[in-house]
Amino acid sequence: MVGEDLYTSDEAAEIIGLSWPMIDYLCKQNVLRPTVQSSGRGTGRRWSFGDCLAARIGLEAVSRGIGWGSLRALVSCVARSRIDWTLQRPIAVLADNRAWLCGPDDPLPPDAGVVVLRCDLRPGIQELQRRAERVKAKRSKRRRMQAEREVSRC
Repeated sequence: MVGEDLYTSDEAAEIIGLSWPMIDYLCKQNVLRPTVQSSGRGTGRRWSFGDCLAARIGLEAVSRGIGWGSLRALVSCVARSRIDWTLQRPIAVLADNRAWLCGPDDPLPPDAGVVVLRCDLRPGIQELQRRAERVKAKRSKRRRMQAEREVSRC
């Protein structure tokens, strides 16, 4: 995680495509877990790209009728993974409230059970990367404008 960009909850909401109150609710329900948890009122959570991706994949799973137990397993699996999302072609697989990330041709574990969801994550990853770049550009512009205001005050 060294050198990895971390996003505020507002930025993560923009990347994921959810409202901030919905993200807050899902955190309180232990569905989403940011890289940096808040430590009380006034302290913000910080989200990695993997956290945002996990949340987005969770939304896709919910739209396909996946239940809460499976959703928690899937989001946790994606968020914990250390895959280089730009180089791999990961497939999410969900079976019996357990989740795996694997390559498109990789076999599942023998005890996998009934596969409920199997989807290529590449399109979602690419869309989130575009959203993250837009957020970074806005952040840079905001910082630049703030620095210019500070200079003009002097």
